[in-house]
Amino acid sequence: MSANKIALVTGGTDGIGKQVALRLAQAGAQVVIIGRNRQKGEQAIAEIGANATYHQADLSKMREVDALADVIQSTYPKLDWLIHSAGVMLPRKTMTDEGLEMVFAVQYFARYRLNMRLMPHLQADARVINISAGGTIPLRLHIDNLNSEKLYHGVYTLTHESVANDVMTLRFMRVYPHIAFYGYGPFYVKSNLFTDMGWMFKLTTNTIGRLMASTPQRAADDVMRLATGNYEAGLYARNCKRVKPNKHRRDEVLQEALYTATEGYIQRALSS
Repeated sequence: MSANKIALVTGGTDGIGKQVALRLAQAGAQVVIIGRNRQKGEQAIAEIGANATYHQADLSKMREVDALADVIQSTYPKLDWLIHSAGVMLPRKTMTDEGLEMVFAVQYFARYRLNMRLMPHLQADARVINISAGGTIPLRLHIDNLNSEKLYHGVYTLTHESVANDVMTLRFMRVYPHIAFYGYGPFYVKSNLFTDMGWMFKLTTNTIGRLMASTPQRAADDVMRLATGNYEAGLYARNCKRVKPNKHRRDEVLQEALYTATEGYIQRALSS
């Protein structure tokens, strides 16, 4: 890998993101990791080495997302990879001070906003990898519930956010064909995503995990294959198995409606 390659990894202080950042740095890329916790960020930099730098940002806040984009554009000449791994799961509906529901803010709105703000900085052959569900969630997108206006439930909201990411990934592929966009779903991975959930949920997921959970290291293997291998843009599941998006996700009218709604939510958040 060329030493002048630059990767930005959100959630790069822990879990899958940290493992991906480590692999990219070991391969010779300059890696920019984003996280909310400075102590964890500095620890990650110490582990990853000289090829990594850390920038602190709370991705639940669109103003901080915009400030981060400004810093990235002024500090780095380009981006070859943009890898979204930051995530959160909460047992109760939590609103940010900008009026966005926390899970969607971190895992959907921030990812969309970073893509849009950094689009001019992405190289013609850049790859954007969205670690979410990769087309594997059998749910429909409800645009009137992007901010949990009608329903919030920890599992439902996490999976609904994944569907939104799938639909938007397909729109990005269509509108920006010069950049390779990927939606990747590792299924269940042993990580800190469920830290804030109740004991019963943790007991259930731990039981499931013993049977079918992957590890951040194995998921990072897949992400690296998508980042550096000969894979067409699209949706992928564990082991880089290509997932054909269903008709609902491919609906261009739905994609455009999601785009319009997303822009509206973000602009209202920024003006709050």
